[in-house]
Amino acid sequence: MTTKYTRNRQLHDVFRNVAVWAYWKGARDLDRGPDGAITVASLPDGWFWGIPLHDGTLSVGLVTGKDAFAQKREEAGGIDAAYHAALDRTAPIKGLLGDTAEQVSDVKVEQDYSYAATSFTGPGYLLLGDAACFLDPLLSTGVHLATFSAMLAAASIGSVLRGELSEQDAWSFFEVVYRRAYQRLLVLVSTFYESYRGKDYHFYNAQRLSEKDWQGMDVQAAFDRFVTGIADLEDAGDAARAVLDHLHGAQSGSPNPLDNLNRSHEHKEAPYRPEKAVDGLYVTFEPTLGLRRVDG
Repeated sequence: MTTKYTRNRQLHDVFRNVAVWAYWKGARDLDRGPDGAITVASLPDGWFWGIPLHDGTLSVGLVTGKDAFAQKREEAGGIDAAYHAALDRTAPIKGLLGDTAEQVSDVKVEQDYSYAATSFTGPGYLLLGDAACFLDPLLSTGVHLATFSAMLAAASIGSVLRGELSEQDAWSFFEVVYRRAYQRLLVLVSTFYESYRGKDYHFYNAQRLSEKDWQGMDVQAAFDRFVTGIADLEDAGDAARAVLDHLHGAQSGSPNPLDNLNRSHEHKEAPYRPEKAVDGLYVTFEPTLGLRRVDG
């Protein structure tokens, strides 16, 4: 939609990286963490992921700067050689592959994947997940944005179909709330990169948000809203709180740091409760998922 019809997709100055990955069979299991845990390993000019899949395949991907990878590719003599040279420099991933793992796919490449549409809505449609925006493979932010935007869309569309709201009002709410979630994660990922390696490492320093990336954003509000993707669910109200309490075993004064962090954001700007409505609208779960006016 945004690349062929509306043509309103804009690339970020930040995260203009390249992802290079392949699939492997016969890799070792990670020696720590729960079943299915993801391995993340850094190197001076980027980082690797190791993601175990349901069929025993391990996805192994490198994220690095475009210019740096172009240079490494030229020095190594091709994409495959550059990918394997980076693997050899990354002990945690190399340890999973060992001497027995077998690469079972070609090396795949994706670049310039960090973008956002200038509008997430239009007549008769909403843009969800990657159709609207994508940041970076780090922290699997795309999964959160996809599921969260789907919830917002279901609430918005349901209210329109039931005749409770006009499309214009519902779409405006979706646009504001989804973009806030995206902006918070944009700040989170950039801050994570910058704080992780610091100014001595060009790749990590290059992930800073530029002035262009900040355009149209309330910087303080975006920073306040970023902590974890689950904060959006936290903000959704009592129904979500019950789910989180069950998942975390939360009680008053819970020692669980994640739960306490979520609770500390409960009073922050949250357009899912009457007192924090956006243009007079907020998400409701009762009697069904939808949008409700504060005065309704």
